[in-house]
Amino acid sequence: SATLDGQGLHGAFSEQFSESVQAGRVISTDPGVGVRVRKSDPVKVVLSRGPERVQVPDLAGRPLADATKALGGARLVAGGTTEEFSDTVPKGSVISTEPAAGAALSPNSPVALTVSQGMHPVPDVGGMSKEDASKAIQDAGFVPQVAGLIPIGKVTGQSPQAGTPARQGSTVTITVSLF
Repeated sequence: SATLDGQGLHGAFSEQFSESVQAGRVISTDPGVGVRVRKSDPVKVVLSRGPERVQVPDLAGRPLADATKALGGARLVAGGTTEEFSDTVPKGSVISTEPAAGAALSPNSPVALTVSQGMHPVPDVGGMSKEDASKAIQDAGFVPQVAGLIPIGKVTGQSPQAGTPARQGSTVTITVSLF
């Protein structure tokens, strides 16, 4: 503004975002530098607002379709999607994002989504020995409980049934035969 005033000119200022020009600096002028102008004509000066950034919305717990729509509304795009089991987030809903909610990104940047597969399924231990079944149940994150008078044979039943979604740390009861 002072430079224009010193030349007897007046400026018409506007601002726009720029990834390459520091905030407060001139991006462009119209007419350009060195062009002759009448003192009555304003010089259009575009100042940089610096890089434009948008925030990653909090998508935790939202169904995948709603989360993708919310990203579009925030001028971001869904990046890769991975799935994980979760005891607390319903199947098909977002567990977390990368970058996390609140991060500042350039418009149209990708945001990776981790989506819930629901609770872990109870493993199928039918026909296994008591020891192998107990290990498989523990490895899956559950607590084994053995039922049967003299449990030395093979597993003949289990509760909850194989494939049933269950909360980690819950008990899976196996029935073991005598033979």
